[in-house]
Amino acid sequence: MTKTLVVCGCSSSAASDSQPGTSYAELLAEKLGYNLIHLARQGISNGGIRLQIDECIKVKPDFAIIAPTFYDRIEVPVNYYDAGCGLQNINYSKDTYNILSESLSTLASNRLNPNRTNPLSKAKYQAIKNYISHLYDSNWKLQLDTWIMRDGIVEAYLQGMKFFVLPDNLWSVKTVRDIIPNIIPDKFLITEDKFTPSHARYLYPVKLENQDPGYHSDPKGQEYLADKYYNIIIDWDKQ
Repeated sequence: MTKTLVVCGCSSSAASDSQPGTSYAELLAEKLGYNLIHLARQGISNGGIRLQIDECIKVKPDFAIIAPTFYDRIEVPVNYYDAGCGLQNINYSKDTYNILSESLSTLASNRLNPNRTNPLSKAKYQAIKNYISHLYDSNWKLQLDTWIMRDGIVEAYLQGMKFFVLPDNLWSVKTVRDIIPNIIPDKFLITEDKFTPSHARYLYPVKLENQDPGYHSDPKGQEYLADKYYNIIIDWDKQ
């Protein structure tokens, strides 16, 4: 039976619409000979990634990658959240959804985003702008997102999953060990910069902004990451 890889995260771990098959997740699955369940999506919040982790736990993959995102992203209900729908609550496509999971900047700057089938009402749009202006506290949001992601990571570990955490966007490789409880062994955490998507972007930058495939590096950067992660996974049980 073919093994399965699940990748959770935001655009740094997502597929490219303009250059399909070139993301590190797709290249890695091909190198491993695994089926890929690619849950990562551009612009998603850590609340959305927490739902990805729940979906990943249901799948029971042979290996997973969990990549938290920036904390300047929020969830905005457009309908009532349905706990029984899990990840289907989130605006993954143009289908019906209950929750917008996006960055503050895209929510505040574009009320009528054509990628949303449930456009924001004028009242909700104004409420978001008021929240950003009067209530948003970046330090508190970082704390909330840390709790959210830490809970998901611990739950994945307690469920017996094999995975590693890419702390690149929410935390740093230098701080992640202090943030994640010691119940999680070191090998589950990426603690060297050379393994991060930001390092791949540094080594292989996109030459022009309008040429960004969506994962924010040149495709060679994705090949670099796939090679790094391949070696981690095939050596996993030796550690």
